[in-house]
Amino acid sequence: MEAGLIRKSAEELVERQIKLDEEIKRLSALSAAIALDLKLILLDSGIDGVEKLRKAYSKYVMSVCAKVCQTSIEKIRDKTRDKEVARARHLYLWLMTKKTSWSLNEIGSTVDRDHATVIHSKNVIESEIELYRIKKIKTLDLAVVALQLEDEIQAYDPMQTQYD
Repeated sequence: MEAGLIRKSAEELVERQIKLDEEIKRLSALSAAIALDLKLILLDSGIDGVEKLRKAYSKYVMSVCAKVCQTSIEKIRDKTRDKEVARARHLYLWLMTKKTSWSLNEIGSTVDRDHATVIHSKNVIESEIELYRIKKIKTLDLAVVALQLEDEIQAYDPMQTQYD
């Protein structure tokens, strides 16, 4: 009885890992498409200031996180505490701390939050990643997606008007 339960759990974990690998492949293609869209928006809008570029970069990172977590930018900015939306928000705030030199307050203000929320989000993602690395647990979706996005999304550069 117990062996059958273990086998079933192992099969479920393998199935979940396969789905996660497929999602990461889809995410890579999606990230490239979003970067192209952003490039076109920037070219059309004639960026004339760093503030507009910062907003565009913030929206780019937020849109990637929204797509990955199957939610919307509006929900990430909203006050909702729904699990999937909160995961997307954690992921977004963590990525912004990794990819920009903005202050915690500046990052938090992009989603109407304060610096404490940014710190909390950073801690949530980093603890998931640490658990993933130490335990080699392959089913921590958020950790795997966070590591993938960290490599995919390039850092904010105010002198660059293209993100690809």
